[in-house]
Amino acid sequence: MSEIRWDWQGFWKPLPSREKKLFLIPLVFLIGGTIWAATGWWSRYDFSEALVPLFFEEEQIHKVAEASIRHRTYVVELPLRRVYEMRVADLLIPPSWAIVAGWVLSVIGWGALLAGTTRMQGLFSYLVAFAWAAWVHIGGTPEAWAGTNPLYIVSLGLALSALLPTYAVQAGWWRLSLGWSCLIFSLLVGIVLGLPASWKGRVVLHDSLTFPGMLTLALSGIAGLQAPIAITAIGVYLLSRRKARLFSYLGLVLGLAGIAVFLWIGPEEATFTVAIALLLIAVLLSLIGLQPFYPLWAENFRQPSGFFWAWTGLSLITVGGLGYHAWNHQDLFIYRVANLLRGMGMGGMVGIGIYLIANFWVVLRRGLMSYWDLARSTRFPLAGVYFISIATFIGWESHHNWPTARFPARLHAILRPESALVAGDWEIAQKLYEEALIFLPYEAKANYNLARLEAQKTEEAQNASERYQRAILSKPFLPAAIQGALVWMALDRPVLAIQSLQHYIRRFGSHPEAANLLAFLFQKIGVLDSAVFYWKEAIRAAPKETRYALHLALLYATQGQAAWATKIVFSLKKPDNPSLSTEENIAYLWWIRALDSLPFPVRRGWNVQWLGQTQDTTLLSGILRLLHRNRSGEAALSLEALAQQQPDLAPFVARLVGIALLRDGLVRRAADLFSLDTTAYNRLYACYALAESGCIDTALALLSYLSVYHPEIKPLAEKETALLLAAKGYLPKSPVQWNDDDYLRVGYYAFAQGNLPALVAALYPWIEKGAKYDEPYELAARLILRKGDTLVAYENIQAGRKQVPNSLHLSLLEGEILHSQGKTSEAQRLVDSLLRHLRTREDSLLWFSLKLRLQKDKSLADAILKHFPNHSEAQVVVADSLMDKGLWSQAHEFLSQAIAVNPYDSVLWRAYARVYEGMGMSKEAAYARMQPVVCPSAP
Repeated sequence: MSEIRWDWQGFWKPLPSREKKLFLIPLVFLIGGTIWAATGWWSRYDFSEALVPLFFEEEQIHKVAEASIRHRTYVVELPLRRVYEMRVADLLIPPSWAIVAGWVLSVIGWGALLAGTTRMQGLFSYLVAFAWAAWVHIGGTPEAWAGTNPLYIVSLGLALSALLPTYAVQAGWWRLSLGWSCLIFSLLVGIVLGLPASWKGRVVLHDSLTFPGMLTLALSGIAGLQAPIAITAIGVYLLSRRKARLFSYLGLVLGLAGIAVFLWIGPEEATFTVAIALLLIAVLLSLIGLQPFYPLWAENFRQPSGFFWAWTGLSLITVGGLGYHAWNHQDLFIYRVANLLRGMGMGGMVGIGIYLIANFWVVLRRGLMSYWDLARSTRFPLAGVYFISIATFIGWESHHNWPTARFPARLHAILRPESALVAGDWEIAQKLYEEALIFLPYEAKANYNLARLEAQKTEEAQNASERYQRAILSKPFLPAAIQGALVWMALDRPVLAIQSLQHYIRRFGSHPEAANLLAFLFQKIGVLDSAVFYWKEAIRAAPKETRYALHLALLYATQGQAAWATKIVFSLKKPDNPSLSTEENIAYLWWIRALDSLPFPVRRGWNVQWLGQTQDTTLLSGILRLLHRNRSGEAALSLEALAQQQPDLAPFVARLVGIALLRDGLVRRAADLFSLDTTAYNRLYACYALAESGCIDTALALLSYLSVYHPEIKPLAEKETALLLAAKGYLPKSPVQWNDDDYLRVGYYAFAQGNLPALVAALYPWIEKGAKYDEPYELAARLILRKGDTLVAYENIQAGRKQVPNSLHLSLLEGEILHSQGKTSEAQRLVDSLLRHLRTREDSLLWFSLKLRLQKDKSLADAILKHFPNHSEAQVVVADSLMDKGLWSQAHEFLSQAIAVNPYDSVLWRAYARVYEGMGMSKEAAYARMQPVVCPSAP
C-alpha cells in the first residue's frame, strides 16, 4: 500500500463534503482575528482612539452618564474666536468595537471547540468541559444572570456551564454534522455569555473576555508549544520542493537556532514582537503545519475531522483574547503572554533544531515531505521538543523570580477597576486603582487612568502629574505626557509643563501633538522664538494637519506680521471636512484684518473662547477676560462703555455676557441684556431668561409676538409656549413629544413661579415612566419647605434618593432642613462629608451657599466671592461685617455695585434697606424695602 503524501490541502481531505463550506466560517474568522490581533499588538503605542479634540481651557473630566440637566445649552453666534486646539486623551476604556470583536471571536471559538468536544474520547473531553465551566465562572457570567446570592450563583453557574456540554453529548449532538453543531453551540454560548448585556450593559461582554485571561494565557501556551513544530513543518515542506536540499536543510536548522539566540539576547521589545509573531503565524498556519500529526491525534475523536474544528476553536479563543487585550492597551496581559512565548520559543527552536539534526538522513532520503514519522521518531521523539520547550520556560521564569506565579492576582487587581470604569462607577474605580498600583506601581494604563480620575480634584493634581510620569516610564505614552503638561499648566507652573514634554521628546522622539502643546506653552510664557520653532516642527511632522499651520499664523498675526500669516493661510489646501476650530481660526484672522480675504468659505457659527489676552488692553478684551474669570457681573457693567465705542459689536457681546449671567444664575439680569438686541434669537433668549425668573406671562406675550413676526423661529417659539403653559397648569391633552430636558425646564418654570400643583402634574407621569432624575424631588421639596412642611419635604427627599441614591443636591437640601430645625452640628457634619463629591461649578455654588448659612463668616464669604463674585448671600455677609464696624458709606458703596449687577435680588435690597436705616435715610430705606420689581409688564 503506497504511503499517503501530504500537500497543502491535507487538512481539507478528512472533512466530509457537506462540512467544507461551513468550515470556511471559522476559518474566515480565524484569519480575520489573527490579523486583528497582530494589528492590535503593533498598535500598542498608538493612542489615536483615545486622542480626542478638546480645548485647553475647557479640558475636564465629566462624570459618566451624569443624570443632571440644570441649564440647556445656548449657541452664541459671534465672529470672534482665537482657538489653539489641543488633542488630549480621555480615560482609556476599551472601545465598544474592540469588546464586540473579541467577544465574537471567543463565542465562535467556544462553539467550534465544544462541537469538537462532542466527538472527543477520553480525558480531553473532560478537560475541555472543565475549561468551559471555569471560563463561565471566572468571567462572572453567573453573577450577571443571578445577582449576588453566592449559593444561587454557584448552582446557576453549574447549570450554565457543566450541563451544556454534558447534555449535548447525552442528546446525541455528535450525530449532527460538525458545522451545524458549531452553529448551535455558538448560539448557546452567545446567549450564556452575552444575554445579560441587554440589561447590564457592555460590562458583561467586557468581563466575559478580561477575567478569564488566565485561560487565554494557557491557550497561548498551548499554541506556543505547537508554534515551532508548525513553522518547521511548513519550512521542511517548502525546502522539499527545492533541489539544493542539503544546504537548504542546514540553513533551516541554523535559522531556527538564530531565532532562539535572538529570543535569548535580543532587545526586550523586539524579542516580544518576534515571539508574538511566531504565535500568530502558528495559529494561522497550524491546520497546515500540524497536518503530519493528524493520524495520531485524530484517534481521540469519534469523527476524526472534529480535530480540525477543536483546534480552530482553540485558536479563535486565543486570538480573540490576545487581540482584545492588545487593543485595550492591557500591557500586563500582552507582555506576560509575550514573555511566556519568548521562553517557550527559545526552547522550542532549540528542541526542533536537535530534532531536525537527529532526523537529517531520514528527511534527506525521503526527498519529499510526506507523512514521515515526526510524531513517532525513534531518534529524537516529539515529546523531547515539548520537554525542552517547557523546561526552558520554567528556567526562564525562575530566572525572573517566577512572575507568572503572581500573575493571576495582579491581573485580577488591574481588571477590577477597568470593569468599574466600563460600568461608569468612577469613584469605585479610583479606589480599586489605588489598591492595584500598590502591587503594580508602573503599570502604564492603570497609572494614566488613575491620574485622569485624580486630575479632576485640585488637591490631588500633584499626585496626578506624578502618575503620568510613571505611565511614561513603561512605554511612550503620549496622552500621559500631554495630560501631565496640562496639569502643570492648571497648577500655574508652565516651566514644569515644558520640561516634562521636552523630557518625553528627548526619550521617545518628537511628535506633532507634543510639539503643538510645547509651542503653545512657550507662547503663553512669552518665549515666541521657541513657540515658532515647535510649531514648525509640528508642521514638518504632520504637513497635512492644518491646525499647526493656523496656530503659527495666529502667532504671526498677533505679533503684527500679517504678511507671514497670510502666506501660511493661503498655502493651505482646503480640508475635505474642515473642523469648526479650523474655520474659526481663519475667521478670526480675517476679523482682525490679518487677511484681506478668506481662502475658502467658512461657516458662521463661531464662539468666543480665546479673545482677550493679557497684553491686549482694549475694552472688548477686558470684557472677555472677565468672562474667562467667571466675573460676568463686572463684564455687564462695562457694556455701556463698549456700546459707545463699538455700537455694531455691542449687541453680540451683550448676548455673550447674558449667557454668562445665565450660567451664574442671574437669569433676570440676563433677560435685560438679551433685550438690547431686537434680533429673533436674542428675543428668544430673553423669553428663556424671563421664564426662568418666574415671569411666565411676559414670556408668553413675547413668544406670541415672535411666532407672528419671526417665522424662522416659530417651531422653537411654539414649543417654548407649550412648556410655559404646562408650567402654569395647562397640560396638553394629547401625548407630547418632549425629551428629558423639556420636562426639567417645565419643572424649573413651575418652581420659579411657586406653582407646586403644576410642577407635580407635569412631572409625575414622566417620573412614573422611569426617569432617573433628582431635580423633580428637589424642586417639590423646596416648594413644600416654603410652606413650612418639613416632614413632607423630607419624604420627597427620600423618594428622590430611591431614584438617584447618590444625589448631592438632595443631600444638600437635607442639610438645609437640619439647619432650619436648629440641628446645626448635624448639618455641619453632613456638609463637610459632601465636599469630596463636588463635581461641577454648580455643585460648588450650592455647597458654599449652605456652608455660608451655617457659619456667617466673613473669611468664608470672601473665599466664595473669589470664585463666585455675584453670590448675593456672600455679598450680604461682607456688607454686614462693614455695618458692624460702623463703615456705613463703604457698605453702601459695596451694595450699590452689587445691585447694579443684579437689581432683581431681594436679599441685596433688604441689606440695602438696613444700610439706609443705619444712615438715617428713612425714605430711601422704604423705597429699598419695596424692591425688586422682577417681572416687567407684558408687551
